[in-house]
Amino acid sequence: MLAKDGNKVVIATVLGHLLRCLYYRNRTCRPTGTCKASWIADTFGVDVRNVKAARKSLIAADVLRVEQRSQRFLNRHGSLVTFNLAWEAASARCRSLPPPGAESCRVSPPPNKEPELLRMINNQKPPPAVAGACTVKRPLSPPNLRHVVPADLVDPARLAILHDHAREAGYVNGSEADRLKFSAAAQHALAVGRSNPPGLFAMLVRTASWHLITLAEEDRVRDVLAGGARSVAKPPGLGGATTPVRVGDVLGRLMSSVMAAGHSARQPISRQSGIGHGG
Repeated sequence: MLAKDGNKVVIATVLGHLLRCLYYRNRTCRPTGTCKASWIADTFGVDVRNVKAARKSLIAADVLRVEQRSQRFLNRHGSLVTFNLAWEAASARCRSLPPPGAESCRVSPPPNKEPELLRMINNQKPPPAVAGACTVKRPLSPPNLRHVVPADLVDPARLAILHDHAREAGYVNGSEADRLKFSAAAQHALAVGRSNPPGLFAMLVRTASWHLITLAEEDRVRDVLAGGARSVAKPPGLGGATTPVRVGDVLGRLMSSVMAAGHSARQPISRQSGIGHGG
């Protein structure tokens, strides 16, 4: 039948249904399966409308039998088709098929690639930015703790605004210790975060996971503050500006003072000092 009455679309339709609907399992021929007209059109490079017309002619010739299914099933799997294994070309000639001559003199429309084009449009990546004078940089949006961007972690001014937002939300207070931990959390996110450092920083702040911050990261923040990255206002009445110092230096001087005071207390008290024993 295919050699005598079939054309390109009919042959593609029959072969497509044979591939999808005819199986040999457990030494038995299984003639039922699902097949979409769009799959045949994409596989054999023919028009999907002609595939549907050829399938109707094959159904009319009793070569194929289509079972009724819901529209949801048809959209997901395609038509449920069964081959008529008892069909014979001599007893039932497929007269409803279009003659080969009429099809050969016409050019079939191009394959329907609209679904493929839609997938390409939806999945395409934005074009890379062109380097040069024509590159336009979009201005950054104001800092927002709900949407932290990489620039917030490296810009002290933007990080200070995020600290104010965190204080208003109750994540931190206004103490210098919390400000130090907040800045050290940004250093930790930049050092540890691989794919999403801003997200890691936001998680540290919201969950108060300050125990994940290392002493080296806190010292790095102290070095930045001591190096003048953030200026400190001069209190009124003082001649010089207040400079941040290391906590270790303060404790060292304090311990030296305590040890010196203890050493002086162990020295004998002079009688000429004017202080009596009762004093």
